[in-house]
Amino acid sequence: MTKTALVTGGTSGIGLATVKKFLNEGFAVTALSFNDGGHTAEPQALGDYTFKEGDVTDAKRVEEIIAQLVDQYGQLDVVANVAGSLGNHTPFVEADLDNIHKVLDVNLMGTIIVDQKAGAQMVKQGSGVIVNVGSIDGLMANFESIGYMATLPEASAINGSTIMADDGYTLFKGVDLPD
Repeated sequence: MTKTALVTGGTSGIGLATVKKFLNEGFAVTALSFNDGGHTAEPQALGDYTFKEGDVTDAKRVEEIIAQLVDQYGQLDVVANVAGSLGNHTPFVEADLDNIHKVLDVNLMGTIIVDQKAGAQMVKQGSGVIVNVGSIDGLMANFESIGYMATLPEASAINGSTIMADDGYTLFKGVDLPD
């Protein structure tokens, strides 16, 4: 059976590197991003790659993409939550509140939505791994990009509170890692 991975934010930066790593390890990979960033040809050359346009803050779309992946392959083995937004890099007192709100939605609610929808599938199938990628910036004071800075500790808390395992891996409690 083919191992599968869903990578959010999988069309640039750390997300694209994660997609390539999974493809090189033989996974069938679905990348979820708000656009393909012009990078779909490169991962397609590496293996079984699918790009799905969508927003991690759209619970219905996330659920739909997971259902399509499961319909095609039978299971969802790994989710790498890499999608994130830095927002505007401006001093806090000058920051646009709408921009801060958008960053909070993507970085915090997007993580929660993807974890919940993928987690439901993984609990149903009895296995799965979710990795939420964060940044050391969440541990450092910074007067710019306040929305980004504010979401990083919360994303780490999501890892610890909803998907904890005794062996140090991030997965749903009581669910076995796939072989």
